[in-house]
Amino acid sequence: MKEKKLTILTPESVEFELELADLGSRFIAILIDTIIQILIILPVIVLIGLIEFFFPGENNPAPLASWITGILFILLFILGFSGYHIFFELIWNGKTPGKRIASIKVIRDGGFPVEVTSSFIRNLIRIVDFIPFYYFTGIISIVLNKNKKRLGDIVAGTIVIKEYADISPPVLIKHEECSTGINLSCLEKITEKEYILIRELLLRHEDLDRTAQKSIASQIAGALIEKLNIDKSQIEGREYEFLEELVKTLRNNEKFL
Repeated sequence: MKEKKLTILTPESVEFELELADLGSRFIAILIDTIIQILIILPVIVLIGLIEFFFPGENNPAPLASWITGILFILLFILGFSGYHIFFELIWNGKTPGKRIASIKVIRDGGFPVEVTSSFIRNLIRIVDFIPFYYFTGIISIVLNKNKKRLGDIVAGTIVIKEYADISPPVLIKHEECSTGINLSCLEKITEKEYILIRELLLRHEDLDRTAQKSIASQIAGALIEKLNIDKSQIEGREYEFLEELVKTLRNNEKFL
């Protein structure tokens, strides 16, 4: 079965194809995450049970215990159900433990990384996707939506895609310039959007033929060469290699890790 792909046009007029995560991968991810969530909240459930056992609420002899129990239930629901996903999506660039194992991730529409607002919204709406039982509404939405979005993704403007193997950082660069003439003091000029654009090209180079790869690399490198005040003659004919080294240099210097 051919997987659905989504074409994204960047502000630099460069097109990228993202492979949407299939329903099977998403189900595996949420099943793993559910198991982890149960293991996390189990001690809280035991604590609530102990409070109820030692401070029974009959005839309201211990109203404080009832308040504590209620607060614990609320925290259990918010932190255990939605907070788990928000926490991991933010610290792991759109991935929870389940998503990492299933090799999928959440991004915003347009190919940008998920951030606090979008993660909060998509995971708050997760409650609706969950009803009437274990993500039934969410599954129906994914099946019917052309971009395989559950309701939370639709509202938050996010999408779940297949993850590619990351670019491994090389040995730290000690000198002030790398072989392409990139002055390390100029790294601050590179924006997050530009880094993501270059990184997507490198991660998906096997999906592009040589001509397309060279054309896209030339478009991106052309704008950056001028921005970084680099001698064009040093890069001409090897734009892809220039972008590859630029990304590694950024990662070496702890920018956009």
